Amino acid sequence: MDMLDQGLNADPTAVEEAYAKLSSLRATLPSVMEAGGWDAFLSPTAIAEAPVGRHTGNAIFCTPWSFLGTPSAAVPGFKSAETGMPVGVQFNGRHGDDSTVLALGKWLHAHANLIRPNPLG
Repeated sequence: MDMLDQGLNADPTAVEEAYAKLSSLRATLPSVMEAGGWDAFLSPTAIAEAPVGRHTGNAIFCTPWSFLGTPSAAVPGFKSAETGMPVGVQFNGRHGDDSTVLALGKWLHAHANLIRPNPLG
């Protein structure tokens, strides 16, 4: 309920400013992707591997893309060396280009070597 209470008690001016910033970010993203020659971004979905025997964990890295309203596809990228649990990654693409994001996710899911431990340690 804390998050609900925060939202209900938020300063209306601050909320309007946040929406204006969000609108600006949404408008800027296509030119950033175009300038970089990128079809999508690859990022983690969570701060760590999935917890053993529980929900999927803290998916904080999904939040910015959800706010931006971009198409995203999350797949298990590799297994944790410590627990053997999957570590999720996500492709995030251009507005309206769901097909590219889904194709990238499908490709990674088919080609990720889930036997290999996390290459980053």
